[in-house]
Amino acid sequence: MKSQYFSGVTFPDVSQQEREAVANRLYFEWKEKYFTVNPYISDQAFIHWYEDTGVAVSEGHGYGMLLLALMGDKDLNGKTDFDKMVRFFLAHPSEVDKNFMAWQQDDNGSAIVDIGGVDSATDGDLDIAYALLLADNNWGSEGEFHYKEMAIKIINATMETIVCQDKWVLNLGDWVVNPGHDRLSTRPSDFMLQHFRTFKAVTGDVRWDKLHENIIKAINDLHAVVPKTGMLPNFAKLNAQGNFEPKENMYSWDACRIPWRTAMDFIMHGKEAALPMIKTVNNFISELTEGNPHNVRAGYDIIEGTPQAPWNSPAFTSPFMIAAMADPTKKDWLNALWKFNAERVTADGRYYDNSIRAICMLTAAGCWWCPERK
Repeated sequence: MKSQYFSGVTFPDVSQQEREAVANRLYFEWKEKYFTVNPYISDQAFIHWYEDTGVAVSEGHGYGMLLLALMGDKDLNGKTDFDKMVRFFLAHPSEVDKNFMAWQQDDNGSAIVDIGGVDSATDGDLDIAYALLLADNNWGSEGEFHYKEMAIKIINATMETIVCQDKWVLNLGDWVVNPGHDRLSTRPSDFMLQHFRTFKAVTGDVRWDKLHENIIKAINDLHAVVPKTGMLPNFAKLNAQGNFEPKENMYSWDACRIPWRTAMDFIMHGKEAALPMIKTVNNFISELTEGNPHNVRAGYDIIEGTPQAPWNSPAFTSPFMIAAMADPTKKDWLNALWKFNAERVTADGRYYDNSIRAICMLTAAGCWWCPERK
């Protein structure tokens, strides 16, 4: 497939063949470690998250379905395994809106069951919908599942349940619609601008343009609060004056995904609305670390950029790599980030770190695409 990337995107200084070889290796390492067949129902599968509570989360299910779909032409078992993940998704619906996935599962010794409240988390379902559109591109929808129809159901349900349409705020999950919950709060790592362009294209629903426009406002509002670092917080809210403001001052395990998610709008469409924030982040983190990814830390104060953790993680370094692709002045930083993430040992990392790294490395290798264009 011919690259769909915008002509202004910068790539690491390694050959396309080498980039794809590295991304492919990391994908199969990731799959071997985390792709897990349901021990009680063999035609279902999930991404094992190896944490203290539970064995799977919808966020990881979205990552897994994205990776399997993106690698559909390289993984001979890709469609079979993708369908196993679809069956697991269908077997674990949210009790609030059945179009979404319950956000967390655990093994009780006789079955994989939902825990932690049977409701949704927005990021997982957005990625699942996008992955289903990629699957329709790869394999068509003439088999057991009509991938595109399934995706459109999730997309439409997101607009009706997750989007607060009187304020155009993207909410945290379907549970927010229940009485007593705050519909003015949002998670900036859910600002998947490029996803929303695709959702508009496949549904024709112009409300996705309105959401996209207001998310750009949210990015700009929050950037104005953090002009030094450009680091948007884990969580934000719309205040009484109609502006978005941080709910906390931490750039941590949610926010680490923001540079990746927001830069994709430029990488795939050449849209520059989020670039001021992205360039601020690029400048700050590359200067703070003296251009050495080993010096990136897993968490910062958003105002001054003070490190909040003593360790490093690919969950932070690989999204910075995607942001650097949107800024040609950061070529050396991009090259350093590519090399650093390529050399990290998969066996040493956690599900979250390695899943984000795998997606970002595939993206940096040129393997991402827009379903509506193929």
